[in-house]
Amino acid sequence: MRHIYLLMLLLVFGNGWADGLMMPDNDRYPLDFLRKRGTDIAVEIDGLVARTTVYVEFENEWNEAVDAEFSFPLPPAARATQILYTRGDSTFQAILRVLPQSTNPGEGEGGVAAEVTQYIGSNGLKLRLEEIEPGVVQQIQLSYIEWLDFHRGECHYHYPLATEDFVPHPVDHVSFRATIRTDRSVEDIQLSPFAGSLLYAETPAGIQLEAQGALVWLAEELDLRFQVEDRPFSIDHYSAACDTMDGHFVVALRPRNGISPAEVPPRAVVFLRNNSSTMSGTKLEESKAAIAQALSHLGSQDSFTLIPFDYWPDPWALGMVSASPDHVQLAMDFLTRCRAAGAAAWTVRCRSPSMPSKRARAAS
Repeated sequence: MRHIYLLMLLLVFGNGWADGLMMPDNDRYPLDFLRKRGTDIAVEIDGLVARTTVYVEFENEWNEAVDAEFSFPLPPAARATQILYTRGDSTFQAILRVLPQSTNPGEGEGGVAAEVTQYIGSNGLKLRLEEIEPGVVQQIQLSYIEWLDFHRGECHYHYPLATEDFVPHPVDHVSFRATIRTDRSVEDIQLSPFAGSLLYAETPAGIQLEAQGALVWLAEELDLRFQVEDRPFSIDHYSAACDTMDGHFVVALRPRNGISPAEVPPRAVVFLRNNSSTMSGTKLEESKAAIAQALSHLGSQDSFTLIPFDYWPDPWALGMVSASPDHVQLAMDFLTRCRAAGAAAWTVRCRSPSMPSKRARAAS
């Protein structure tokens, strides 16, 4: 008996995301992929938890049966909960397994297979199906769960739809349905790329959103954003249990969407940075950029100092200094002119005359 199996893979490639692809495992197949006919996406959002179910169809346009591998780029923090596939008139549930990195056929030689493996990212899911008959439409339904991105009251749901590089034709149909359930009022709902066809309804089951299109080029990612009302503090709880897997629950504690600068207590920040020759190149530039970004977020009520070190620490100033615009600018100038050549090089070439170090003062 031939086996049909699913591998949920942990890969080490880039973060590019795409909709699902079906790649034949036969060099004689006339195309790189089985033809994608459509994608239907349904998401249920409860608080900050999103449960996505995606249904996709692929057609074997060849005159022979072919083995093929379905690849899907789960978002980085998502976990698959179920995958179903068809065989004839029957539907089967695949077994989810977590495995170390594996390769698509032919990846060692590069080519399209290697591009797909890299494209599905660090949380890729793969399903291998064997002997898909000529003219058969292979149906797959995948369910997964994830957290929404949440920042200052904005909730963001992302679905990896863009596959134009691999699907050089419009698909017959694409649909998107969402149900939003939250104890906070919702406003400013935005959906890309189907904003012009978005249908909206408020029902006892939650806010219902729906959009669809025919002959759609998969050139854009799907992003749903909405704003929720501000509250001093709230708790979101979600739990699930079923007969085929262990139950689970999550609790999310959410503070207010934002606070005024007056409510932020004074901060004292010490930036300790390795200035040895091992920091040359990208590491040096990234550390300088990180410190500069942090400095830009300090207020006049805060204080800071910089301590580069090589064989010994060489403080930039005598103790902490206030994060006034002048001091922050001096620190920014200091960072701009620094290179990884030892702490002494920092001191000689970069120090501001108004900010002598203890070592420089002792030498004088």
